[in-house]
Amino acid sequence: MTLDLIAVGDSTVDVVIPVPRFLKGNEDSLHSAGMERHMGGSSNYLITASRLGLRVGVVDCIGDDSLGDFYRAGLEAEGVDTSRIIVRRGGRTTGCVVVLTNRGKHAYIGLEGVSQTLTADELDEDYVAGTKAFFMSGYPLAEAPISGAVVKALRAAHTAGRHVFFDPSPIADKIQKEKLIEAVKSTDTLILNDREMGLVATALGVESEPASLIRLGAKRVVLKRGSDGCSIHTSKEMRD
Repeated sequence: MTLDLIAVGDSTVDVVIPVPRFLKGNEDSLHSAGMERHMGGSSNYLITASRLGLRVGVVDCIGDDSLGDFYRAGLEAEGVDTSRIIVRRGGRTTGCVVVLTNRGKHAYIGLEGVSQTLTADELDEDYVAGTKAFFMSGYPLAEAPISGAVVKALRAAHTAGRHVFFDPSPIADKIQKEKLIEAVKSTDTLILNDREMGLVATALGVESEPASLIRLGAKRVVLKRGSDGCSIHTSKEMRD
């Protein structure tokens, strides 16, 4: 079966804790109604794509813990191919505590796990080259050793002429410059918001504008604008 889209890395479970407001400082105290587990990371793209009728898959590592069971079951329930997920025995699944206020503001606490341990040797290039599109997140591209696997997947997809989507994420400035340059140059659709564009532009020494990233090699820049939607930029036009 030919897949339409795959992702490598960023398999994360979000643990969401709703609060009335952020803590003000030392020894401040709040009460929460509880916490919930949600699918996080690249699963949001994969699940959305699957619901739109695309055949999707993921390559990554999870732990043999409750979060890992939750994550894999969540993907499988949505029809996502999990055959390339590696379970690290005794390992902990990557998570993220999301502190969410009543006004929709949020803060994050990353919970390190085994996702970042995926190696280039564990990635099957044929699985990547055999798909129609490859989605790449900035999170695994900023971590070792998984960044090696992500770059290997990027090169396999690019060489095979597959469509490459790249979301640099809020930690774009943590990505090694050489990897970030290669990612932007090899990207068909670069997806980011104003802040992330600023991080990428600063890291690469260019102006913080879509045209600068297009000149570096990105074929298309999708600039996310929250509730205002997005704007799509190419070398020839801009559309809202």
